[in-house]
Amino acid sequence: MEVLVVGSDEFFLLFDNDDRSHRFVKDLKSIFPSLYLFCPKVVIIEYDHFKDIVNYYLMRIRANKYYYRLKVYCCLKEPNEITIEHLKLLRTRAIVTHELVEKRQRLY
Repeated sequence: MEVLVVGSDEFFLLFDNDDRSHRFVKDLKSIFPSLYLFCPKVVIIEYDHFKDIVNYYLMRIRANKYYYRLKVYCCLKEPNEITIEHLKLLRTRAIVTHELVEKRQRLY
């Protein structure tokens, strides 16, 4: 299963670089060309790194019917109830970064 990971270099270290199903993007502007080229089933975004502009891209993804079945996860360093509720409104699942390594196999 194709997984698109969007985040900083430190965030990429949480994932297995040898796995061919993972695609890594460092800039949110590259997310739509990557969605088109690789057709991933899951997108994992480092929320804290992109918190100023991530909402715009999440709204664009959710407004497009083509990406209706796309699972989107946002990784937070610290759990915040307000942020988690906001992400739920955008049909995005929030997960804490330290839990990502433990639960990665169950995410996708």
